[in-house]
Amino acid sequence: MPTLDLNRLGRYDSLYLSPHGDDVAFSCTGRIRAEKLRGQSVLVVGLFESRADEAAPPGGPRDLVGTLTRLGADYVVAGLPPARRRQPGAVAFDSLAFGHPPDHETWLMRAVKLLADIGPRIRPRHIYAPLGVGGHVDHRLTYEAALRAFAGEPGRNLFFYEERPEAFVPGAVRIRLGLLGVRLPPGATEAADRAGLARYLMSFHVAAALRGDLGGWSDRLRSTGPAAREWRLARGWNPQRSFGPKMQPVVQASDPETLPLLRAAVSALLPADRRAAERFIRMAAAYDRRLGTRDHAERYWLLLPSREETMEAHLPTAVGLE
Repeated sequence: MPTLDLNRLGRYDSLYLSPHGDDVAFSCTGRIRAEKLRGQSVLVVGLFESRADEAAPPGGPRDLVGTLTRLGADYVVAGLPPARRRQPGAVAFDSLAFGHPPDHETWLMRAVKLLADIGPRIRPRHIYAPLGVGGHVDHRLTYEAALRAFAGEPGRNLFFYEERPEAFVPGAVRIRLGLLGVRLPPGATEAADRAGLARYLMSFHVAAALRGDLGGWSDRLRSTGPAAREWRLARGWNPQRSFGPKMQPVVQASDPETLPLLRAAVSALLPADRRAAERFIRMAAAYDRRLGTRDHAERYWLLLPSREETMEAHLPTAVGLE
């Protein structure tokens, strides 16, 4: 598995940032296929992934390179240590999904610097980063780093993808948007589905269980309080009056050839449990219907210019701005 070498990076049309290598494979299958069919080049960077993580992941070996190659993407790892290696001892699910480690800003700045070095070398037109659904600390770090490194750059589109299987949990996407204070256009205020507290607490742990990150009932019970707190914090979100990043939902409908690629990726990368792969595909089909299609579909959140950036873009050159 190739390690990121800034001196050997070439030009790519699209850059996908994956906290761990499987996140893009699970979440962006249709988008990558569509870009490859248009003749575009794609690079996936596993930010918190290294050769050591590939060699001995929880649940057994994974063929990340082969999986992403079949999708048509090149794959490199950045080598930043994942949360389980940054913090001593075993990291429980509640700490991964809801914790705020003291070294968060340190690793954020390292990730921002890395992305600031990558961007000018490959000059991508489209950049894809995780939205942070489910709250995993590595996903939050990748979201924040992408926002700091690429937001507002002219000539580039910054999309945030909904991580799967986390996005399958009813209400999870809306909770994440609410916690971020995202501002939505008028026609998109109901794009992300709602879920009552009881329904959310019944299923918020499902993604971690599928990934093999859940330690059992005790881990789930410890996480119930933080999950309920986040639901309550996001409940008052008003997408028309928020002051956070402004985003527009974009649904990527896929052709019939995408689903077999997704099935292969899920079978290859989920922990060695056939039932987990089958459950993932069933939940994906249900989510496709919630997005309004019977075929495979994915939703992305395009970062829109802020009001200040829009005003600056229309200022006359006579004011002396360069």
